[in-house]
Amino acid sequence: AFGSNAKAEGDYSFATGTSTSSEAYASFTLGGLNTAKGRYSGSLGYYNINKGYAATVVGVHNDSILLNDEIVQSSLTPLFIVG
Repeated sequence: AFGSNAKAEGDYSFATGTSTSSEAYASFTLGGLNTAKGRYSGSLGYYNINKGYAATVVGVHNDSILLNDEIVQSSLTPLFIVG
């Protein structure tokens, strides 16, 4: 983890920026106030939340449409959330 209050909590996860958190296995965050909670997920930009399995959230103020943090694959998981 690099930056101010950046946390890489999941195994093989990476976090950089300000107040970012990579909580799941092999997840990553870049930017400010981002969170990656789904396994193999990524979150880039500002104030994004990613809960999807192997999903990527990019932009500003995006929250995943998923209700739960996904750790297994699902056909309903969006691959990209951009905004």
